[in-house]
Amino acid sequence: MYNLKFDLALLGEENVVYKDVNIDFNYGDIINIIGETGCGKSTFYKMLMGRVKPASGIISSTITNNAVVVSDYVSVPKEVLIKDIFCFMGIGKISYVKRIFPEIYNYISEIKYKEVGNLSTGERRILEIFCALSTKKNILILDEASNGLDFKNRNVLTDKLRLLAKQNDIVIFNTTHYIEDALALGGKIYIMNKEKALFKKYIGNYNVNDISNYINGGVV
Repeated sequence: MYNLKFDLALLGEENVVYKDVNIDFNYGDIINIIGETGCGKSTFYKMLMGRVKPASGIISSTITNNAVVVSDYVSVPKEVLIKDIFCFMGIGKISYVKRIFPEIYNYISEIKYKEVGNLSTGERRILEIFCALSTKKNILILDEASNGLDFKNRNVLTDKLRLLAKQNDIVIFNTTHYIEDALALGGKIYIMNKEKALFKKYIGNYNVNDISNYINGGVV
């Protein structure tokens, strides 16, 4: 079991916005962080990675050393084939993903002769997850990963992520401002609201209207 206890100021701001935040998680957990643009979701995940220090509290090196973010993780020329990315990564990393995450490996292998520039947004996102998993880190941070995906690709991504969390020693932090995506993915839900200085676990009926009311009203 991991525990995060911290106060957090946003990047470029001196005042502490979120105080006495407490998050417990374990392997297999999915943790959705829901909030509007500018509420500090990116600051939070950078704190998990050790790039930003909390205003108070200590983030264990066990967490920071094992966190990897999926956010346009792959930045290569559009003419490059996926099979060439395999070569760049090396047989050790490829074998690791194939052994531990066969569903992700098989999905990417089926499109390995595609150029990066010809991938759909959904295919590219799963390729980013593939590359992130190859680092052998087990805290996977998704930064608005469903952005730009149509309904079909969102479902594919959601299915792959649920399987990852269920079958492997992976923790998924999913930052989003789409309540529907968090509900589809499942797991715990935390609300970030900068105006109300609210960073709190949501406890209640897991539906869009109830969570929207909680975000707006700040009460369960």
